[in-house]
Amino acid sequence: MDKETQDILYEIPEGADVADASELDVEDVPQYRIQALIKFLKDDTDNTVKFFAARLLASWGLKEGFNYLVFVVNNKGSFKNVLCHRIYGYDDTLKFALLAFVSYFANLADQGRVEEARAEIFDPVSKIITYSNNMPFEISGLFWVVRNEGFLEYIPLLRDHLIHILKDPAMHRWKIYDVIELLMEVDGEFAQGVLKSINKELNDFKLNSR
Repeated sequence: MDKETQDILYEIPEGADVADASELDVEDVPQYRIQALIKFLKDDTDNTVKFFAARLLASWGLKEGFNYLVFVVNNKGSFKNVLCHRIYGYDDTLKFALLAFVSYFANLADQGRVEEARAEIFDPVSKIITYSNNMPFEISGLFWVVRNEGFLEYIPLLRDHLIHILKDPAMHRWKIYDVIELLMEVDGEFAQGVLKSINKELNDFKLNSR
């Protein structure tokens, strides 16, 4: 990857109080950079460049990035290991796609387009939750919209998610604690019933470190 491409994908302007370019406000992103990212999606560049371009655009609330990330979710095999967990090495690509969808929602919500964005993200986010049933990447980046925005349409998927990941605690590790903790807040009867059925308490799944 050449330096110009790296700068377009990763550069954080001097003085910006963010840790990652995806956290920039779109108003602070020059138009030439946005156009370059859109061009990456159309050019015959590799899938890693396209994914990172789409992630930025979607995180900034731009439809071009959203649409390409939907393509990523529907063709996840072509984007395997674009991003890997920094410690454990498993495929983390869909975790970052999920975070971008959530940021896309937040940006549109700030424009007063809450229900439009809520409807748009539901299908790809639902698919990511389902993929996470059998893959180690985490989905807790979604939980604040369930908790704070009342996106209860995800509860049936999260119930099913919990049932699946409980079958393989060695793979899913902290994910079990996170989803039970959320469900205790928004669907307490179900969460308590699951814990009772396996003779466990929430803290039995808590880890000291991640």
